Amino acid sequence: MNGWEISTDGEAVLCGKLAKPGQFKYMVAIEILPWSICGGAIITPEHILTAGHCVYGTRENRVVVIAGAPNNLEFEMREIRTIKKIHIPGDYEPQTREVSRRSCCLRPIDWIFGPKIIDIMPKNDIAILE
Repeated sequence: MNGWEISTDGEAVLCGKLAKPGQFKYMVAIEILPWSICGGAIITPEHILTAGHCVYGTRENRVVVIAGAPNNLEFEMREIRTIKKIHIPGDYEPQTREVSRRSCCLRPIDWIFGPKIIDIMPKNDIAILE
């Protein structure tokens, strides 16, 4: 599973904590089928903000938004929606998925303990899902 695993002790990716139901009501999980997961935020009833590298080069029918659950194992609490359209800025400059995903994961640690890696992040790395 690419080094990722499900934790049962309350610790999550990057030393996070499990969320309580309703704690982050505008946060969603974005699944890019069959295997990738990104985060996003509800910005209107019909729009989700996420990172451009999460959905760049992906067809709409492969993207699912999951809302209402503190984690992806809470099946009875979640709502799943498909999307109609992916909007990425025309001047987005993609890098390889591996580089941009690794950079996003390392970013919080580097900002605290070492040099910033913001210079290797893609420009305009945003997307709106409709």
